[in-house]
Amino acid sequence: MLSLGDNFYQEGVKDAEDTRFHFTYELVYGKASEREVLKTLDFYQILGNHDHRDNATAQVCTFLSVVVDFQVIYSNLMETNFKLPELWYSFTIKKETFSMKMIMIDTMVMMGSRETHQLPGYPERDYRAEQNAWLEEELASCDADYCLVSGHHPMYSVSTHGPTSALVETLQVEKVSIFIS
Repeated sequence: MLSLGDNFYQEGVKDAEDTRFHFTYELVYGKASEREVLKTLDFYQILGNHDHRDNATAQVCTFLSVVVDFQVIYSNLMETNFKLPELWYSFTIKKETFSMKMIMIDTMVMMGSRETHQLPGYPERDYRAEQNAWLEEELASCDADYCLVSGHHPMYSVSTHGPTSALVETLQVEKVSIFIS
C-alpha cells in the first residue's frame, strides 16, 4: 500500500513519540486497527507538504549522525506497518512473472520548496542535489521489469501544485514505467 504524503494534517508531527502516530495512524491503518486486513499490509510512506509545513525542524533531528525525519525514526524504531525508512528510498517487489522497483521521492525536496529549507544542515547540505543524484543512480540501475516512481506532487496538473517542472525534466526517461502521485 502506498501513502503519498500529507500523512498528518495540518502540521505534521512533533517527534517520534507524538500521540498522533497512535491516534491518526495506528488506530486507523496500523497494528491497533480493528480492520484485520490492514494489520497485514505494509504502508510505504513518503512526505508531503503538510509533513514539512512550519514544523519541519521539529520533525527532523540528528539520529546516529544521520539526518532523519521523526516519521522515519518512528518507522524504524516502532513495531509498525508504517514504512518510511528514509526521506527518499526504494524497494523491489519480485513475483514469479515480473519484478517492480518502487522509487519513493520527496517532491518537496525536488522542487526546492522553502519548507525544506528548515531541514538540518540546510543550506550546507544540498538535499535537492543529493536526492537528484540518488534518483539518477536508482533509475540507471533499475533492472526490474517495471520501474515506478512515486511522490506527493503531480507531474502534470492545472492546480496550484502543478505542473511540477522538476518532475517533468527528471522523469522523462525511458526507464520510468509510471509516475504515481
